[in-house]
Amino acid sequence: MKKRFFTLIVIAYAIFIGIGAVQVNAVSEICFMQNQQKEVLEIYQTKKEIALPVLMYHRVFNGGHKSSYIITPKQLEEDLIELKKAGYIAVLPSEVLAFVEGKGTLPSRPIMITFDDGHYNNLHYALPLFKKHGFNGVINVVGKFCEYATVSDNRGKPASSFLTWNEVAKLEQSALFEIGSHTYNMHDYKPRFGIRRLEDESDEKYYEALKQDDTRLKKALKEKANIETNVFAYPFGAYCGNSRDLITGLGYKVIFTANQKINYIKQGDFEALRWLGRINRESDWTSKQMIEKILN
Repeated sequence: MKKRFFTLIVIAYAIFIGIGAVQVNAVSEICFMQNQQKEVLEIYQTKKEIALPVLMYHRVFNGGHKSSYIITPKQLEEDLIELKKAGYIAVLPSEVLAFVEGKGTLPSRPIMITFDDGHYNNLHYALPLFKKHGFNGVINVVGKFCEYATVSDNRGKPASSFLTWNEVAKLEQSALFEIGSHTYNMHDYKPRFGIRRLEDESDEKYYEALKQDDTRLKKALKEKANIETNVFAYPFGAYCGNSRDLITGLGYKVIFTANQKINYIKQGDFEALRWLGRINRESDWTSKQMIEKILN
């Protein structure tokens, strides 16, 4: 009887060990498969091109003015609603840069929303709407406009004012906006058109003009708003043959043109970030028409 009982114990132990081994092998196989899937996903995300539309806005107010660069707060809110319905998630330049550097991920349908010139109505209307609907964006400021708003009496008027330096800081501190450069004093038609090279201007003098203006803008941003930026937008979308290399040489990593195109980015492709196209949000479009422009 004892011998039979001992035999049963031995058999039960062997079965237990066998089951345990099967379980260990199964767990090991699952872990191996998960690691393989993770590696495949990482390779896929690294090589995959992601479409990145960038919208370009300027002024937002109820002024009754007709311009391709002015929309109403109602239009902006409808845009945000339609973008969300279409599955778009707003991303910031820092997030896109982190993705290209291999340090972050992006949603499957990202979009960037930019505002040029630094109008006060961007703070007055866009900030609360972005908070309400869960969006973020970029404001490319012109230094001389911010300085004028700061020292003049023309402040806090949605129809005509620009952002003061304190208001620029407030937008950055909201974490919903990042600040880009639209130059300090080159948003003009004369003596040069935007940052374009003057006739017969040497490479050295051209670069020095860009550098002096950029130094002035960065100094003002740092001292008056505690902001550092590596984002740049060409005034009027104007540039010339070597503008991109010179602007990159000034430390900018994300550079917006006004070229009407959809961008395609992937990890390691820093060149794409130096030549980002944007779609101007025309005032006579409906929000659904704007979505169609992005999708097409």
